[in-house]
Amino acid sequence: MEFFQESEPDLKKPIIIAAMSDMGNVGGIVVDFINDNLKTKKFRTAKTSYPSYVVDKGGSIELPDEKWEYRYADDFIVFGGGMGQPQSNEELHALCQDVIDVSKKYSAKFIYTLGGFHTNRQLGKDPQTFVTATSIQLKEQLEKSKFETTPQKSPGDHHKRTIGEPPARVNIGSLSGQCRRFAFAKGWAAIVVCAAIEGLGGFR
Repeated sequence: MEFFQESEPDLKKPIIIAAMSDMGNVGGIVVDFINDNLKTKKFRTAKTSYPSYVVDKGGSIELPDEKWEYRYADDFIVFGGGMGQPQSNEELHALCQDVIDVSKKYSAKFIYTLGGFHTNRQLGKDPQTFVTATSIQLKEQLEKSKFETTPQKSPGDHHKRTIGEPPARVNIGSLSGQCRRFAFAKGWAAIVVCAAIEGLGGFR
């Protein structure tokens, strides 16, 4: 994984929103929506060292430009979007650690991560957003604010851990647009996730 710092934005304790392409591309859609609306500017790029796939253009092969951008606007940092995800644990750990390092560098006060949440529940016309936290204290704070926490444990939860060590003043929350077997209204999921971020104090 390679990282390129293209400029040094003047940011004061920003909020970080981080997401990558995932189930139904919920994360990518939300990141694109936020970037478009905040008119963010790129300041840092992460790139894979080797392509994880090739694109058949019909008689010719093209290498994908796999990269993920850090963008900023008005004390926000938005990371992610792009095409695909790191294909090895080493690259994934390096990328996650870089997000933590950037949060420390700019003294970020909160990190939101977001993506699709796989469930067998019927979605219907009323998509939901669930939240999960990296501390019991933050979980209780979210519950007091009337946000629904994830309704089920993921398999192997006892093996999971947060990648990287965040600074003490950074709380990390995760927002998940609900989906069912990868088929759902992507636009609605993006709207619902953004509304949850606003409700948690992400947008002013």
